Amino acid sequence: MYCVPFYKKVEQSSSGNTIVKLVLFLSKGGTSLLEGISSKNVQTFCEENGFVVKNQVQTDSELFLEIDVTKTDISSFYSFEEAFKTMNECWRTFIVVLSPEQKDSWNVNSYFQSSPFATTLSKLASLPV
Repeated sequence: MYCVPFYKKVEQSSSGNTIVKLVLFLSKGGTSLLEGISSKNVQTFCEENGFVVKNQVQTDSELFLEIDVTKTDISSFYSFEEAFKTMNECWRTFIVVLSPEQKDSWNVNSYFQSSPFATTLSKLASLPV
């Protein structure tokens, strides 16, 4: 099972698209989802990292942890730019655009479709705020 700590911000564009900024906590320099964390040991993981969880959603293969950024010191972690090409855990930002017509008229989503995170990002973008 993968553990996916995340936070997100949702905005509406003037063209009617929904812009979702997803920030995921990833391992291996921002290139891999966290493994080995289950619902049984998630509390210990969160305490060790100083994460305050607002919401938790579990699927068959993922445990999504929505992080409360007002109570968690995000700046104490590496950003993707700092951790890239290292094995450090870090926060990495992705942008997903949801449109009423289900089209990617801005070609933003095509950037992550070949990524190993494509399914995860689609699921997270669809979760209610």
